[in-house]
Formats: sequence, structure tokens, C-alpha cells
Amino acid sequence: MTAPGPAASDVLAALRREEHSRLLATLASRFGDLDLAEDAAQDALEAAIEAWPRTGVPDSPLAWLTTTATRKAIDRLRREKALTERLARLRVEEDRRTSAPPVRAVVEPDEIPDDRLELFFACCHPTLRTDEQVALILRYLGGLTTTEIAHAFLLPVTTVQQRLVRAKKRLRVTRIPIRTPGPDDLPARLPAVLAVIYLIFTEGYAASTGDGHLRGDLTTEAIRLARIVHRLVPGQPEATGLLALLL
Repeated sequence: MTAPGPAASDVLAALRREEHSRLLATLASRFGDLDLAEDAAQDALEAAIEAWPRTGVPDSPLAWLTTTATRKAIDRLRREKALTERLARLRVEEDRRTSAPPVRAVVEPDEIPDDRLELFFACCHPTLRTDEQVALILRYLGGLTTTEIAHAFLLPVTTVQQRLVRAKKRLRVTRIPIRTPGPDDLPARLPAVLAVIYLIFTEGYAASTGDGHLRGDLTTEAIRLARIVHRLVPGQPEATGLLALLL
């Protein structure tokens, strides 16, 4: 831990801006529940706001938030007696993750070699409409606010809010599993993922909020994801076209 100091607020602000979507992606992948992931992430940020000014900023702030959010999520599940069986499964999975190597040494041919992109494909379940898939990913995994998504879709903010509520309700009611699709499912889910990447880049290239016109964090991330998709499905002209467009 570093010495306590005023840098805690700056680090938290940067994490909210740059890493919040990655934290949500990790939690959603682990627990399969976007609502729970969002609540746990907020709980962890509140804990950091309280603790870091006293104890100092951790050496790995995102790892600290991820660990804290995971504990917060498990605490929430413990309070819901109807999910006792689910909690038991999560404990087993958590023990397995703790004992496993932190970094994959080999990427299997059918695996998506990026946790964030993996969640993009996982959230493109055919039960959801394409516009719901795209809005859901942009909001919870892509790092865009509801206002920025509304700007991208040229829609009122209230319309996007309603779309997000419907999508989350559909996930909850139908118990859609948030898991990596098989290789045969990737082509059907590809258009929505490409749309997400394009809209992330668009917001970075012509920011709809803030003082600056460009957001390099978004454009860089969109190009990175487009490169991975291009390698993942090299025979898809849409993936090649998107990467060429962004470059």
C-alpha cells in the first residue's frame, strides 16, 4: 500500500472513467447477473471512497475493487435465502479460480481471447432484440452513459432508459445464462458486437459530452477490440470492413 494522500480521489475518478466497465464485465461473467454486478460494483466504489483516504491507494486498485465487489456480491446472495444453492456453486467456482493460474498460458482455438469481448458476445443472446443487445452492452460493458447511448441512437434518453429496463427484465425473467457462446453461435451474434464496437469508436471520435471533441480511451479500445474480432473471424468481410473503417 502507498502512503495515504489526496491521490485517492484522483485514482477513483480515473477508475470510474476508464475501468468501471471492465469491473462490471468481470462481475457479470462471474455471477451471470447484470443487476447484481452493478450493485456490487457500486458497493465496492463506496467502500474505496471510505477506505482509501485512510489506508492509501492499493498497489492494484482495480484488483482491490474486483475482490471487494466479489465479496459484496456474495454477501448480497447470502441475504437471499432462495439463492442458497446458487451461492454454493459460486463458492466452488471461486475456490477453483483462486487456485488457478491468474493468466492463461494458451488460448484454445474456440476461445474468445479477451474477457471483455467474450462478455460482448455472451450478452448478444437471441432472446434479446438487437437494439436491446447493443444498448445493454454499451451501458454496462462498453463504458458509455445512457446519455451517450441516446446520442448514438439519435433517441431521447428516456427511450434508451426504457430499452435498458426491458432488456434487463427479459434477462431476469427468462433466466438467460450469460456465458460464452460456442463457435457456431458467433456468426449470428457478430453484427451486434460489430455495432457496439463501431458506436464506442464513434463516441470517442466525436464525443457527445465533456469539453473535448476526442476521447482517445474509447477510440483506442474500439480499434483493439476490432482487431481481436478480425482475428477471431478472419473470413467475415463485415469484421474486416469495420477494422479498415476505424483505421
